Amino acid sequence: MRKTLQFLLDNICANFTVDSLLDVVRMCLGKGPSTMSDIASAIMQKDRSLDVKSAEGLAEGAVQALLESGDVEVRQSRLHATGSKASREADSAGVKRKLERNLFDGCGIVIFPNVHRAMQGDRTINSAGFSGRLIFPPAELRSGCDLAVEINLVERDAIERLLKNEDIPHVIVGPVGKGSQEPLNIVKITDFGNWAMVKAANMKLTYDKTNGTIVNISGGGCPDIPYLNFRLVGKRLDAVPKPRDLGFTLCAMMLDVALVESLKLWQEAK
Repeated sequence: MRKTLQFLLDNICANFTVDSLLDVVRMCLGKGPSTMSDIASAIMQKDRSLDVKSAEGLAEGAVQALLESGDVEVRQSRLHATGSKASREADSAGVKRKLERNLFDGCGIVIFPNVHRAMQGDRTINSAGFSGRLIFPPAELRSGCDLAVEINLVERDAIERLLKNEDIPHVIVGPVGKGSQEPLNIVKITDFGNWAMVKAANMKLTYDKTNGTIVNISGGGCPDIPYLNFRLVGKRLDAVPKPRDLGFTLCAMMLDVALVESLKLWQEAK
């Protein structure tokens, strides 16, 4: 059956391996009893290049393979994952983590003329359901802006149409080598006893560890920093707006990274 599935995938040119396709079906069934339409929809969510007929064909092939292996059974016209509820939940969680790690392949970069446009592009891409993440582009691809958006190259044409329709100036570059992009989420944490400081690039956010109140913001030299300082300092980490939604510079973006990490640390320590 795996050979049949591989033939289907090759024939349709789907963005799956046999194992990753089966994992999508397992994750769908891990949420509860499903129909074939539910599974086809889940497949289309992971590969937006597929039409309904192609997704249904892949769903039928994948379900047949899982029926033969004993991982799936049919009850009252619905598909059910076999095994105990606890094991199904554990398997589902494991599959979800695996998909989160493996299905974002990157390899394409969207370059923008300035930081504001890069932040706008990132929001637009992710709001439309595509995979994208803000990065520092490689030095040779920088064009006056220190932010870019990494995308799945398989979604390039659809993202290109989306950004053109939204009138967001950009250039899509790809393929590029994996590992050549610098992520934004590299932070440094300094413990001052009752306070903790989280540094992301040149931005530092210090908060009170007892109540989560932001006591200081420093670093950077961007024009929106005074306004961000006014909106955030003296308020709790979980009660402030996102800096990336308030500002329009790289400082605002990095302050957002520091805020997310600070909130995570504070909540974990409570």
